[in-house]
Amino acid sequence: MGLLSVFLSAFICLPFDSSADTLHDTEALSAGLTDLVHELNKRTPLRVDADTRLDSVATFSNYMIYNNTMTDLSADDVNAALVAQYFDENMIQHLCSLDTFQPFIELELVMVYRYTDKHGKFITELSKDLSGCK
Repeated sequence: MGLLSVFLSAFICLPFDSSADTLHDTEALSAGLTDLVHELNKRTPLRVDADTRLDSVATFSNYMIYNNTMTDLSADDVNAALVAQYFDENMIQHLCSLDTFQPFIELELVMVYRYTDKHGKFITELSKDLSGCK
């Protein structure tokens, strides 16, 4: 089962009650995201593509944070701005148009993608506030 399938099936089970008050909504969202992250991390590390490995997923408030390693690159050998531009153009800008992201858009999650090199050195970080997709 692919990461997206696991992510979506776990997400459907989030204990989110839209009729509850704001505090309850926040607590339910945090609890649901924590459960989701726990399930996703059971599958990590996970090869995303030939150059990228998903190492872990974390959550804070309404943030989903994906920690990735570019397995064949050294931060000293790459232009971090070009890497950020590539991921922004090829991934981040398309999140709003993905049907599979509609539940995350409704919950106004912020997706954060962090990239480190093969030695764990920071390369770049990108984020998308899905509340802007509405």
